[in-house]
Amino acid sequence: MLTTDVGGLKEAVEEPGTGIVVDYPDSSVVADGILRFFTEGRQEEYIANIEKHKQQLSWNSFANKLIDFYNTL
Repeated sequence: MLTTDVGGLKEAVEEPGTGIVVDYPDSSVVADGILRFFTEGRQEEYIANIEKHKQQLSWNSFANKLIDFYNTL
């Protein structure tokens, strides 16, 4: 997974080790991130971590947490 450092995406990718975060949403920076993804040799690690955390990182999980939060208001 490759994302930029916006919103909560950095934490969703870095903490479970599911991909690479680039600092700025510029095409050359994103291109460098893509190259890093394929040259660092960590694809198997990222895939394993995505598999391990896919339920936690799903839109359904996010929506349920948001609904639970709204219900506490």
